[in-house]
Amino acid sequence: MADFLLVSPHVDDEVLGCGGVLDERFHVHYCGVEPFREVSGEERRAEARAAAELLGFTFSLDDDRAVNAYRVEELVGRIEVLVAEHRPATVLLPCASYNQDHRAVLDAGLTALRPHDRNPWVANVLLYEQVHAVLWPHREDLTAGRAFQPTLLVPIDLERKLAAYRCHASQLRAMRSPEAVATLARWRGLQAGCEHAEGFLPVRVTDPVRLDLGRLRRGS
Repeated sequence: MADFLLVSPHVDDEVLGCGGVLDERFHVHYCGVEPFREVSGEERRAEARAAAELLGFTFSLDDDRAVNAYRVEELVGRIEVLVAEHRPATVLLPCASYNQDHRAVLDAGLTALRPHDRNPWVANVLLYEQVHAVLWPHREDLTAGRAFQPTLLVPIDLERKLAAYRCHASQLRAMRSPEAVATLARWRGLQAGCEHAEGFLPVRVTDPVRLDLGRLRRGS
């Protein structure tokens, strides 16, 4: 059982999107893992374990799914099983981006979380953002002249988020550098009236009392 279920397309997406709010109430599911250049799959899994240990969340991982080739129809059933297993009040999915795996996870997640008489009801569904998706929005947002605009802004401890991101050492790239991550957090903080924040777009909120993403960050 977990209060929050976060579906992460790849190892590191969980911290990039939600590293400021992740804690022991979360279960993170990684949909796939791949070797990155000279870094092996086992090293990537070790990075995931390090981030989980630092932030306190539990996680599961699908080793047999090839990245950059996710199939929506396969992911739908997997996410339904995760929801039935963990019975979360809130599920977090990635926003649409140019990455095909992210779009597949979003489409599958929204399908799995549809009103359905055989699936457990999930009260709250949120989309999380990542800096590289903000820098280069999904094509439908570009052609419509709009960008992802989160309306739920949560104050965070930026240093904690960056420490967790550095656990994914193989993924520290210029397109999503710690400096870029910090810049986005400062911008969302300005929007939220605080120093640093993470942004989320609510898809469905029917139990706002249980949508307490900032509990640990407030020091309670």
